[in-house]
Amino acid sequence: MQFGDKLRMLRAQKKMTQAELAQRSGIPRGDISRIEKNRLMARAGEQKRIRKALGWTDEVDEALEQIGEVA
Repeated sequence: MQFGDKLRMLRAQKKMTQAELAQRSGIPRGDISRIEKNRLMARAGEQKRIRKALGWTDEVDEALEQIGEVA
């Protein structure tokens, strides 16, 4: 499962819009959209800001990986 797939799932689970995530992370909404579609690879700094804005911990990452294996 790619970063964008995980991002889309977690953002939806938290009922957060792309605009809200953009505001919290400081990353343009268009970039958030492209990252979710795996058309743009988020750099390490962007990933860190997105993870912080969503409260995305290593435990959450492991759970998302398990969901991806089942799907």
